[in-house]
Amino acid sequence: MNSTPAESRRSAGRRTSDTLLRRVVALAHLGGWQFELENAGTLDEGTLQWSDEVYRIFGYEPKAFAASNQAFFAHVHPDDADAIREAVARSLETGADYHIEHRIIRPGGEVRIVEERATIEHDEQGAAVRMIGTILDVTDRRRIEEALRGAHDAGARLLSQIVENSHDAIISTALDGVITTWNPAAERVYGWKAAEAIGRPATILAPPDREAEVMANLARAVSGEAFGVFETARLRRDGSLVDVEISTSPIYDASGMVIGVSCITRDITEQRRIAAQLHHAQRLESIGRLAGGVAHDFNNLL
Repeated sequence: MNSTPAESRRSAGRRTSDTLLRRVVALAHLGGWQFELENAGTLDEGTLQWSDEVYRIFGYEPKAFAASNQAFFAHVHPDDADAIREAVARSLETGADYHIEHRIIRPGGEVRIVEERATIEHDEQGAAVRMIGTILDVTDRRRIEEALRGAHDAGARLLSQIVENSHDAIISTALDGVITTWNPAAERVYGWKAAEAIGRPATILAPPDREAEVMANLARAVSGEAFGVFETARLRRDGSLVDVEISTSPIYDASGMVIGVSCITRDITEQRRIAAQLHHAQRLESIGRLAGGVAHDFNNLL
């Protein structure tokens, strides 16, 4: 039996979505998930699907159990469950993107920290019908931040190893904003060798319209303020822009004096591109479903 054009479009959309989810796993080590909302967008009812990487993040082999809202919350740290529900409810109410960090508990009791992001899709009446999101294990990154904030001489060697082997760009500056350390990941993200970057002002990484942002963040950290992750753009050595997530913290000496600033940067260019393609594929699939419905109604009229 031959398929209709609408069915072919839906099938192509599903294949594209599956391919993109696999690329998320391979390229960005992200888990992808999709939550189909029912009963006017309530959290307690709906169909949840997720990629194989989500199982790995939770400490299981792929397809170890059926993906469901109940299975997800069974692995969430009990102290974080209410915050997740509140964040989802807030996104559904306002239409804003969903973004939260929370703890999960793996088999055997290991606690990990994950970061979730999602966008909300709405129907023609404005009702929320779908959440499309990602989940990423950020445990190592948070450990690095804690080590940077609280490191003393006894932990200096361990801290150095963490920084050198990190996949995130880790940079430190003096109080005047001059770069003092530069790890291998910073070389990969920004294109500057350590010998080239150290001794230069941190503003070499700022696009012309973001220099004030860089200086303001340095001033906040020098004053003793540590602030959470934010997304922005930075400048590579070749003049191209890179989308990044940055967290900035003061560095203290043993007496508690601020002696510098640390910046941890993650390149999210590929993550954003894949998420945009996945979102586009879902829209194509939605258009295919709509076209199929119109064709069905038209055939009934005939």
